[in-house]
Amino acid sequence: MSSAFISTLTYAQSQACSTLFDSSDVYKLDSLDKQERINFAQGKRISKIHFYLLDVFDESDKDENNALFRLLNKVHINTKEYVISDQLLFKEGELANIERLVETERLLRKKHYLTDAFILPERICGDSVEIAVITRDTWALELEGSFGEAGGDTSTSIGVKSGNLLGTGNLLTLDYIVEDGQNKVVTKTENPSLFGSRFSSAAAYAETSEGEEKLITLNRHFYSLDSKWSFESKYSITSLLEEEEYLNTTNSEYYQDTGESYLILGQSEGLINNKTTRYFMGLTQTKNKFTRTDKTITELPENRVRNYAWIGLARIEDDYGKFRNINQIQRTEDIQLGQELKLSFGFGFKDLDNDKEFVHINGRYEDALSIGKHHLTRYGFDYRGNYLTQEKAYENLIIGAKIHYYHYQNANQRWYGSLRLDKGYGLTSDQELSFEEKTLVRGYPSNYQKGDKRLLASIEHRRFYKIHLFNVIRVGRVYFADIARAWDNDNASQSNLLSDIGFGLRFSSSKVRVGNVAHLDVAMPLSDKSKVDNYQFTLRAYHQF
Repeated sequence: MSSAFISTLTYAQSQACSTLFDSSDVYKLDSLDKQERINFAQGKRISKIHFYLLDVFDESDKDENNALFRLLNKVHINTKEYVISDQLLFKEGELANIERLVETERLLRKKHYLTDAFILPERICGDSVEIAVITRDTWALELEGSFGEAGGDTSTSIGVKSGNLLGTGNLLTLDYIVEDGQNKVVTKTENPSLFGSRFSSAAAYAETSEGEEKLITLNRHFYSLDSKWSFESKYSITSLLEEEEYLNTTNSEYYQDTGESYLILGQSEGLINNKTTRYFMGLTQTKNKFTRTDKTITELPENRVRNYAWIGLARIEDDYGKFRNINQIQRTEDIQLGQELKLSFGFGFKDLDNDKEFVHINGRYEDALSIGKHHLTRYGFDYRGNYLTQEKAYENLIIGAKIHYYHYQNANQRWYGSLRLDKGYGLTSDQELSFEEKTLVRGYPSNYQKGDKRLLASIEHRRFYKIHLFNVIRVGRVYFADIARAWDNDNASQSNLLSDIGFGLRFSSSKVRVGNVAHLDVAMPLSDKSKVDNYQFTLRAYHQF
């Protein structure tokens, strides 16, 4: 803690009233700077809450004080004060609780219409405190695009999104996507605070060249660790043309119609001894229907109806840390360091219109280990699937384990390593383990191998540059190496261990919502070279570095 700040605090405590920071300097404050300031609000009565809704561009910065940025600030409609106020976990007249102030800051930082948020005591008067809620707006209107090529297949998308419609926090998107020979037009709207309540809603519709997709949700999630109840509901239908690929060759194709709906109620006693335990009960319905096309060669998967009633629990530890340059570029990130456990268990009886009776199980455990200032390890395991009681066999049960390791060389350089292992039991052909977008192997097509076992490992050297192009674009660089394999006992001799090396650039705008990171990667396969291109080039947007 700096001697100047200690002197300021001593002076504040000795006076009837004292201001801890100048409101004219709010643009210069940093959410990682002087985190201990919040502690001095503990136990004092909140007499006033001041809202500072910062523009997208800082006109007090000479590099951003130009005609273009001033015009964009005028065109952009900042988030309304009531939208921010509705998210607070505290109010005027209450005694300040540090845990609630810190959690509110963390929850605000998750909002797609904010680039950052921080909460500080602004003025102390004896036993009362005035709290400053400072938020930085994102640029609401975004043009999105991506291009990828792997194994001769290309995928492109272009879209427009308003992430903060008229400053209300509502989201509206329109996307055009071409992937695997299919065209898709997607419209989606989200309301994260329905009529100023804790309820949220979303609706989406997609018209594809081979079918359509529909989505409706109405939720009241556990909005804080101390909230006492939740409600979740969803209804969705998708109709897609699926291609079965193996070793860069399409073996078969078919239509798949999928329907999913659920209703979930949750209850909790809130945050007790730094932990919260939540209990759930729900009804879930899933339907999968498969239809032949002229190019269907292999046997179709069986149609499935899986309706089940279930109970579950979740246990979450209130232990979070603030970091920078982990998954985002030069932005504050809140990473859970404590344990998180989720379990559920359900029954699917014939009386629920199931074609087979089954038991459904689902679980996930995650934890983290932080050693000193240079090492962070996150690890966990998960499982999900069914057990058919009459057949005495598993159905689409997948058990997996993962570990992610970060080594901080300095503030702007990281070594990153990851390892994931999965094993499937009773997998239907549409659920076989492969290399999908979330389990990307950069030198090979997404469905290059399939099976009931999967190995994925990567090592990266990441560099987060301080470059701030035009005061808008943050830049990063990565060198990477991947190894992967998906196989089962029938194709083990054909499924070689895959490997690739490559490099990439990362681009993230400091003025748009957190989570948009453009990946420009060039990967060179080191195995199975005769079956894939010498280089794989991709340009896509992801949620992480």
